[in-house]
Parts: sequence; C-alpha cells; structure tokens
Amino acid sequence: MDLRTERLAMRQPSEGDVEELVALHADPLIERVFGAMTRDEVVEWVAHARREWDERGHGRVLLFDREDGAFLGRSGLRHWPGVGEVEVRT
Repeated sequence: MDLRTERLAMRQPSEGDVEELVALHADPLIERVFGAMTRDEVVEWVAHARREWDERGHGRVLLFDREDGAFLGRSGLRHWPGVGEVEVRT
C-alpha cells in the first residue's frame, strides 16, 4: 500500500523502518507526549502494524515528505478489538 497526497507519501511500516522509529521515540518531545519506546517495543509495534494490515486491510502508516523523502512520523488507523472500533492514531 502506497498513498500520496500533494505533500506526503504514506506506506505500511516494515522491519527496515525500526531505526527511524527508535530515533523518533528518542526525541524528548515525542517521548513526553507519546511515551518512551524501547527498540524491542518498536519491533513489536511494527509487527503488530503489519499483522493489522494483513488481517484487516488497513492500519498504521509511516509519513514521508514527498519532495525530499524525509521521514516525518507515523499515523493511520488502529483497530480496538475490545470494542470493535477503529480510530485514527498517531
């Protein structure tokens, strides 16, 4: 899956994205707002995101600048099995 807007490129996370996500969560502002994540937690986050895509056909995406390809962050849809609902997540 690859989505594009005028400014963004979005795609499913992969194992090759772990280091960028680890660096994202090492940022003090990100850590303060979203919480810290260890490398192992990031690996599990990627695996969970991949499973959601495989099982549901939608899920989390990574965001990149279309002009220079810079990694910008993450967002997407997250399914909450306990309540059977989907929400937009960062």
